[in-house]
Amino acid sequence: VAIWLNTWRYLESVMSTDQTGNNQGTMNRSTCSEKSEARCPVDHGGGNKSSASKQGESGGCPVNHGTNSKYKHPHVYNVYSERIDPNNQMSANPNQEPAPGQKEPLSTHRVTSSIPKGGTDGTWTYPSPQMFYNALARKGKVSDVSERDVDTVVAIHNNMNERTWRQLLQWESCKSCPNPTLLRFMGKPNHLTPKAWIKSKLGYGTPFDRHDWIVDRCGQEVRYVIDYYHDESGVADDKVPGLHDTSSIKSIKVDVRPALDSFESFVDRARNLFSSTGTSLDPVHSSDGQPDPPSDDDIRQVVRSRCGSALLQFAKSADDPESRSKAAMALNYCMGTVVCQQESSKFMADLETSSGDPLPSYQKLVDCLERCSALKALFNPEATGENSPK
Repeated sequence: VAIWLNTWRYLESVMSTDQTGNNQGTMNRSTCSEKSEARCPVDHGGGNKSSASKQGESGGCPVNHGTNSKYKHPHVYNVYSERIDPNNQMSANPNQEPAPGQKEPLSTHRVTSSIPKGGTDGTWTYPSPQMFYNALARKGKVSDVSERDVDTVVAIHNNMNERTWRQLLQWESCKSCPNPTLLRFMGKPNHLTPKAWIKSKLGYGTPFDRHDWIVDRCGQEVRYVIDYYHDESGVADDKVPGLHDTSSIKSIKVDVRPALDSFESFVDRARNLFSSTGTSLDPVHSSDGQPDPPSDDDIRQVVRSRCGSALLQFAKSADDPESRSKAAMALNYCMGTVVCQQESSKFMADLETSSGDPLPSYQKLVDCLERCSALKALFNPEATGENSPK
């Protein structure tokens, strides 16, 4: 796994389309309930728990998936996100010869993915171990990996892409396009997303890699952002995975979500954030059947549970103004997901869009938090204000 962390991105440079038109393993998109992994992550119940429950029991998605089943994107892209002529693509049999100085033979077998390739009737095809090693040799990186480890590295890479696509399909499962495809992708290992930065301040660490995937949603191009995290606690339980294995790799966590490039993606992200964040505030019903607002104690309990790491980081940053400012921003965002959901969503949206200015929305988030009496007891009531996050 340690080798995998150092060599992940080189595989992307040799991934190409399957020339056979094989589309094995692609999920049937006719219903949301075809597979449990494909269920929509967004709560469409509008706060009505009984409605959401009935919908979950029936397994149905509130969107008609029966249209656009034969759509095909007019353009095809290579692994460098460059548009290519589908009739003049790279050879289906690229260089599979041993690299200069290679001491041990490597497999030339290429695995067909289940990820449909945009603009074609086929799927993406993963590089063979030999192609992977040749790519490392071209980049002068063969010292980063032992020849005996290449098969394992390639297996992990392929498995992670399948896991990523499976999570992406959860978002796509409640859209009207029955057969989304992966049009192009790019690695951005040195570009930390705002969400990843905030999560790092909440104690999750930084991702070891980031990808942007462009999905063709029956003519609509939708960008997804994927962060890959290393979890040291899972290393001891790691095993070499099969292509569609979901449990062998414990040390890599995948965070897939639509980029905030459109209002639709913003709504999806906001709904998902507040329907799947784990600890939640359940309303208490009074005698007349109307829900009562949660008590201050309830709010503080949820904040301590969800934002414990951020509270600790804020407390530890007292002697460093710059660190304290960043820790305060992370803590305020975390608390906002509990008590100021609209303001925290707008702040995150402005952070993740190049055209957005996050400062006004951040100030509105802070103003909202300051109006919440439940949060005041989390900090020293005798404090002058500099001990509270701003």
